Amino acid sequence: MKKQFGEYQRLARGAFGCSSLWQGGDHLLYVRGSGFLIPFSEEYLRFRYRDIQALVIVGTSGRWVSAILYAIGLLLFGALSVLILSLMKAGEFAPLVVTLLFPFPLAMLFLLLFVRTLILGQRCIVEVQTSLKKERFRMLTRLPLARRVTEATDELIRQAQQALLEEGSDELQGSARAGAGIRELNQSGGLSIPMAAAPGFAASLIMGGLMLVQLHVESVMIAWTTQLLGLLLVPLMLFAIAASVRRLTADGIRFALWGLLASLMAVGGGGFIFLVNAAIVDPAITVSPFSYIEAFAKVNSDSSLGFYLYFLVVALFILTLGAVGLLNVILRKGVNKV
Repeated sequence: MKKQFGEYQRLARGAFGCSSLWQGGDHLLYVRGSGFLIPFSEEYLRFRYRDIQALVIVGTSGRWVSAILYAIGLLLFGALSVLILSLMKAGEFAPLVVTLLFPFPLAMLFLLLFVRTLILGQRCIVEVQTSLKKERFRMLTRLPLARRVTEATDELIRQAQQALLEEGSDELQGSARAGAGIRELNQSGGLSIPMAAAPGFAASLIMGGLMLVQLHVESVMIAWTTQLLGLLLVPLMLFAIAASVRRLTADGIRFALWGLLASLMAVGGGGFIFLVNAAIVDPAITVSPFSYIEAFAKVNSDSSLGFYLYFLVVALFILTLGAVGLLNVILRKGVNKV
């Protein structure tokens, strides 16, 4: 879905692009869609800046309800994965295949949803009020996004209603005074790039490349470097995603950040399954924490084809997402850093 169309600049969109909010020269355009996965019908509503009396933001507690449900799902499927693996005996591969196909992917999905819920911030309801009606913006469900949208429109509303005052319109003075109470526009405006994005994308490129090398060359040093880069990348991705939530960020950068976070979770979860399987086959690796690194170093020779393909796909994802993200940062050189 385009972010700009003619005179309109997209401010927000709902799930699957069914509904969206656009900023025009003298009005807000609310596209209210209905459908499943794709919009079946759309209704276009225009709100002129001079007619807007209030933008109301009300916080709700839905964030914590969702977080608790996702945490329960994570614990349930994570415990099921550990239980299946704990019952596996040396030489058995069926339990490992079952774990990789069913409970483990669901545990990783709930983990990603849990982290996403915490990062996106408090849930909210946003309504626009005019003298004729009140309308709820269905795509604005998170407080940081709602504040960002109101900051992008505050000055336009203020200017439009100030012009009415200067023209001496007694009939609309009440509406203008209501609009004057809206907060000041954030002067930084426009697209921003999280400061942690560029180093994070660069580190992911290195990590993805090292993972590909490790799958074909047995090296303890490469294994150590890969593990350290993974530990460094997780906080970098979290900081960058948090910054992208607070400020308007290009879709390419935001999607790459989320994709990398999901890929890092897949590496961590897959690595845990790999170590449990390795410990069952050879309990000696549990003697020293350094033995785990040595086990990872031998992933190219000691692991099954399933583990090889799994880590190969994840490594390619990390490498590709890092390249796409870094390219987006380079193309937007000079944009505000946050």
